[in-house]
Amino acid sequence: FFNCITNCNFSSNHKQSLKLHTEAVHLNIALKYSCSICDFKAFKMKSVLQHQERMTTQPYPIGH
Repeated sequence: FFNCITNCNFSSNHKQSLKLHTEAVHLNIALKYSCSICDFKAFKMKSVLQHQERMTTQPYPIGH
């Protein structure tokens, strides 16, 4: 697990999720792009498109 080092209880199995959490919540860096299917957000549109591609090609999309 990757745990947030601030005074919140956030943790994740993915280092990238922790990075995004820290930037969005604690550094107030806005996530500009959102998935139209779920609550996924990213700094780059390419990340959202890759996320959506993974979600639509998996037999049972995780998180949807």
